[in-house]
Amino acid sequence: GHSDVSWSAAIPCSEQAAGSTPLLLSATGDSASAAPLVWTAEIAPSFGAFSITLKKGSVFMASNKAQTANVNMELYSVASQKATTTGPATVVKPGEEAPIGWADPYTLRQFGVK
Repeated sequence: GHSDVSWSAAIPCSEQAAGSTPLLLSATGDSASAAPLVWTAEIAPSFGAFSITLKKGSVFMASNKAQTANVNMELYSVASQKATTTGPATVVKPGEEAPIGWADPYTLRQFGVK
C-alpha cells in the first residue's frame, strides 16, 4: 500500500523559535490510521544566519505507569483553542513510553489525554 506523512506546521526562522521543538506528523494515505510520528526541529541562529536540523523523536516522553490497571493512555494533539483533538492518538501501553510532539508547537502546545 501507499503511505505518506503530512507536512509539519511552518517552522519559523527567528530568534524566538531557537531551540529544540518536537513536531507531530500524521500519516496519510493507506496508513492514515497509523500512530503519529514525532520529529524534532532544532533551530540555531548564528551571526544573522539560521541552521535547522531535523531529527526523528522527541526529548518529551509520555510514560504510562498504569501497569496494575492495565489501561492504555491515548494522547491527542490539540490544534486550536476550539478543537478538542486532531488526528489519530498516540497510544502508550502500560509500562511503555512514547515520544510527544505538537501539531502546531509554535502557536499552541496543548494535549488531550484519555
